[in-house]
Amino acid sequence: MEYMKQVATATVAAADKALVQIQPTDEAYEELATAKLESLMMLSRLGDQAAGTVLNQFATSLVNSNSPALVMEAKRLLLVAEAQELFAKRDIAAA
Repeated sequence: MEYMKQVATATVAAADKALVQIQPTDEAYEELATAKLESLMMLSRLGDQAAGTVLNQFATSLVNSNSPALVMEAKRLLLVAEAQELFAKRDIAAA
């Protein structure tokens, strides 16, 4: 598990460095953003609450992306996060 956490943390850091250097229209942007989303999700599943917060913020920023794939993935992750929060609170009626 520790190895997975290290890999995900390194991936997020690398994606952060690269994403600020390219435009959202760049071919690599979608791949980098997806890698960051997936790594943040992994960290969140491993119990990193800060990663969950960053994941929600980053996914929210991608909802209006020019990439249909990123928009769909961001919306999916936000929906999953909302469902997890409701189930954690045991608020099934709100789901």
